Amino acid sequence: MIAGYRVLARKYRPTVLGDLVGQDLLVQTLGQAIHHNRLPHAFLLHGIRGVGKTTTARIMARVLNCLNNHTETGKSIDACGQCASCKSLTDDRHLDVIEIDAASRTGVDDVREIIDSSRYKAVTGQYKIFIIDEVHMLSKSAFNALLKTLEEPPPHVKFIFATTEIRKIPDTILSRCMRFDLKRIEPKLLVDYLKKIAGLEGFVLEEEAAFSLARAADGSMRDGLSLLDQAIALSFTDNRSDRISAQTVYNMLGLADRQRLFKLLGAVLEGQPDVTLQHTADLLHDGADAQLLLQDILDILYGLICLKTVPQFQKESFWSQADREAGSQLTAPLAVSTLLSLWQALLNALQEVKIAPVPSQALELALLRACYLSDLPPLENLIQSLKGGRSRDSTLPVTSQALHHLVGQAPVVAQTQHAINKPAVSLPTSFTDLAKLVSNAREPMLYTQLLHDVDCIQYQPGEMTLYVKPTVPATFLATLKQVLQTVTQHTWIIHLAKQPGQGSLEDQKKALQRQAYEEVLSHLNIQAIQNAFPGSTLEIIN
Repeated sequence: MIAGYRVLARKYRPTVLGDLVGQDLLVQTLGQAIHHNRLPHAFLLHGIRGVGKTTTARIMARVLNCLNNHTETGKSIDACGQCASCKSLTDDRHLDVIEIDAASRTGVDDVREIIDSSRYKAVTGQYKIFIIDEVHMLSKSAFNALLKTLEEPPPHVKFIFATTEIRKIPDTILSRCMRFDLKRIEPKLLVDYLKKIAGLEGFVLEEEAAFSLARAADGSMRDGLSLLDQAIALSFTDNRSDRISAQTVYNMLGLADRQRLFKLLGAVLEGQPDVTLQHTADLLHDGADAQLLLQDILDILYGLICLKTVPQFQKESFWSQADREAGSQLTAPLAVSTLLSLWQALLNALQEVKIAPVPSQALELALLRACYLSDLPPLENLIQSLKGGRSRDSTLPVTSQALHHLVGQAPVVAQTQHAINKPAVSLPTSFTDLAKLVSNAREPMLYTQLLHDVDCIQYQPGEMTLYVKPTVPATFLATLKQVLQTVTQHTWIIHLAKQPGQGSLEDQKKALQRQAYEEVLSHLNIQAIQNAFPGSTLEIIN
């Protein structure tokens, strides 16, 4: 029995196009092409691992070579499964269907074997079919050797390519193939299919367990079935061997209980550091990995943001109904800006956890910072309150404790008010003065660009129109605006002109020098000197 066991991904591999999950467009297009006998000589199947590329290639080979698959207008989209061709293909012994792994046979000699073999007609079927998996692994010379045969193949030959990295395939190959992009399996479809397979195996897969497996599979059906296989094997150790519980899946994947994660995140959002540390310690004690724990929290935060902003997320997410209800209650009193700030802070902390000598300590400190961050009001509200002249107590009745823990109360108010009352620097009255201002700000690169590469068409303090040479970096305008705003404490408006004007500051300077030089040359005394000393020249000394 052990020797004959087949993993779920092979046991329940689809044998007809209609059994493919989540690839409706592919099934419809291929079905119509097969039915009306409008089949190209080369197909290219592209998608992530485990979405059905090789399975689709084998189904196509079965349909094309089925001996009983003929209608008046073409072939049926389903093979009979009973003829000698179908049975030999099921047993992987079909003489006319040649499956090649390009990852191990990458050279031009391997392609020459394919070309030589393609000259001979099929033995038992109608077509000789070459299925080349991971075709992007072929060498450049191998692709070149395949070009001519792929462009004008014999009428009895079909090529089916499968790849996960389509950008590595030359355009000359892509243009000779009919391309199909296989999509990731949608969450709901993946969850339903995992439940169905578990039922066929005599097990009941809990909803939360199915969603956890689907999240870990990340849109790959094969990954999901492999994980389900592992969960079934692990569930035999439980008292109820016919039920796959969520806790079993959590233990198998090294994940934390989702409900406990929601409690932890709730404590963070409510600004309760002691409760946060307790929940974190309990999860780590139960075997959760610090890095995976933080990734799960980020995943939940992403879901919470989507719940607040994208209504259809309720139906299309990897979240179970219990998770969606808990998430809705958690985010009801919160602003989206708060969740976004928290997500960004924890995302930055993820790198700290990865490199920390003790990851658990880095995780705890990151969550502590998040507790105080979530308790802060939006920055624009804080500044507006301070501009209005309100007292510290009336401005921050709820968040004063958080501000005290972060930076202290009095310095924040004093420094902020000082920044608000600080007089603004007078704006430069000319473009030349603006360039000098940039130079005084110790921005030599920007100053050089203003002198040589920028033509000021129109200028008034706070707003100007510039012509910028194509050689100037794309970041020039953004850098100029930032420097001017920092130095003058004023938001500048900069327009771009399509045509140059009088030239850059350096060009104008040189023009003035030439004009002065010509005026000097036209002076009578200078002309008399040149007549007295033939061949003499006038040099300008700066």
